[in-house]
Parts: sequence; structure tokens; C-alpha cells
Amino acid sequence: MAGGFNPRAYRPKAEKRKRKFPKVFLWTWGLLGVIGLLGAGGLEWYYSHTLKRVSQLQEETQKLTQEIEALKKDPRRYEEIARKKYGYVKDNERLILFKEGK
Repeated sequence: MAGGFNPRAYRPKAEKRKRKFPKVFLWTWGLLGVIGLLGAGGLEWYYSHTLKRVSQLQEETQKLTQEIEALKKDPRRYEEIARKKYGYVKDNERLILFKEGK
């Protein structure tokens, strides 16, 4: 067979197989990670840390609730905040700002 197709000479290229991690491998590492957290007291630390954060947020909520109630009852609080935070002045008033020296 000169110049023709030779079936014996034809070899298809080997396909490269993509390696996939087996699910068992991933589950094993996940399980070891959880066991490591339990053994090192990681979950206990996380739980205590979360409780501290919850108590901090409850205190902050209580303070903000008290501030809201004070604003509802006393309109002078609005004026105080507007003057301190935003620099508002009444009619016929002047605002004098001093530069702090080094």
C-alpha cells in the first residue's frame, strides 16, 4: 500500500485523563478537620466567643434603646447632637473654631 491508509500504522493519541479526587478522600479530610476542632477545644472556644459577642450586642442594643427614648422625650438632645456633631448654630450666633497647637 503505497501512499494509502495503513490501519496497522494508525494509533490514536492516548487521551489524558483528568484526575479527580475521590469523594472518600475529601470526606476523610473533612472528618479529620472536625475531629481536630473537637480535640483542640475549637468548638468550645467558638461557643464562648459567640456568647461574649451576643452579650456585647445586647448591651449595645440596650444603650441605643435608651438613647432613642431620651431623644423622644427631650428635644434639647436633638439640638445638642446637631451642635456637637454637625456644628449647627442658632440665628444671631457665631461659631468660633480654634486650631489645636502642637
